[in-house]
Amino acid sequence: MQVLLSGGERPVSGWVPATAVSVTRTSTRIELRLRTHSLVLLRAGRPLFRTWIATGREGTSTPSGLFAVREVVRHGRIVARALGPSAVALTATTPMPNDVSSVDNRLAIVGLGRNSRRLLRRDTTLGSVRVTDRVLARIAQAARAGTPVLIRE
Repeated sequence: MQVLLSGGERPVSGWVPATAVSVTRTSTRIELRLRTHSLVLLRAGRPLFRTWIATGREGTSTPSGLFAVREVVRHGRIVARALGPSAVALTATTPMPNDVSSVDNRLAIVGLGRNSRRLLRRDTTLGSVRVTDRVLARIAQAARAGTPVLIRE
């Protein structure tokens, strides 16, 4: 079975044994528009909500393309102060460490934590996507591993 592989700035496909995967359908989708700094969460093609986002600044831009939710990570209290209550890790990576630095430079949707809402609607991050903590909680509740994430210029 041909599948979209996790990681990288550009989607890459590969082949795996069909017995190694399970295919499910989802009606949930996340779309991000970098130029307008907006995110929309859709279910069955209808918007559940729209919100403003902060994206990567010049030199650490947020990559565009078709990705997926890799996992929803729940934070402890210390990390939550800086990044919000959870992070929605994506299959995309960035060329350098970002706000959610990890070994593989995983791109994620994170909260504002104690940061100001003035960060929204701007290119202020090191590649990650930032939303309010309240919005992050709604995304984390709706998104599951495999949920498509389309990031457009």
